[in-house]
Amino acid sequence: MRAVAQKAIDSYLSDRDLTAGVNQALDVLTPRYQSLLDRLGNG
Repeated sequence: MRAVAQKAIDSYLSDRDLTAGVNQALDVLTPRYQSLLDRLGNG
């Protein structure tokens, strides 16, 4: 049971780290490409 719990915790933390990385990338890239994103949204 402990191994199952540890695997679930590891998976959660891994997903959380990935989400944080994606959010950081979006924080940088969204302002940089805002005009392109606006044009794509209106297309």
